[in-house]
Amino acid sequence: MIVSKISAETGDGKLILLYMEGEPYFFTFGKSEVPKSLEMGIGMMARGEKAVVYVTSQYLTQSPLIPVIEGLEEVHLEMQLFHFIQGNRLFKEGKFELAKAKYEKNLLHLDVAACQLKLGECRNSIDTCNKVCFMTSTYANPAHVKALYCRGMAYMAAGDFEEARGDFKMMMKIDKSSEIDATAALLKLKQKEQEIERKDRKQFKGLFD
Repeated sequence: MIVSKISAETGDGKLILLYMEGEPYFFTFGKSEVPKSLEMGIGMMARGEKAVVYVTSQYLTQSPLIPVIEGLEEVHLEMQLFHFIQGNRLFKEGKFELAKAKYEKNLLHLDVAACQLKLGECRNSIDTCNKVCFMTSTYANPAHVKALYCRGMAYMAAGDFEEARGDFKMMMKIDKSSEIDATAALLKLKQKEQEIERKDRKQFKGLFD
């Protein structure tokens, strides 16, 4: 996770620039380097996504990133979700159970859903994606589209083809840039349906031979 710019607003409306340097600020979860409220919000972001987060004084906790300022009302953080090194490395190595544990600890719901899908936990993956869709109710949020894709793949793996088709089509409807991924997923879905149909025909043919 990186933070590129931080400003604070005082009670009289004055905006104070707290941090803006050439090198972004990196921090890790669970180390009290940023307010807990900010860590929780990160769980709804997708990798590479940029966001401006507003944290009011009542949800601020003292951390090295944000100094104590008299009359502080709100802190604005411009940030980008860069990467989660340890969890991602475990995922790439195929250690999905360990990666899932890391993602769960850090409230990274999309990554948890991806691990569940890899582990064959289709229903759990669907439930986790539902949680992301609920938290990112605005279709403009990239995490919402990613959740639809992951949920569609989980539906497909579970044999719920109509539900999967609905998610992939919804992706294209709300985000034109996802059309390539959605089209590829729909093609894979069609192939899977045809494969099952061939197996069914072969099975029924054997019954009447």
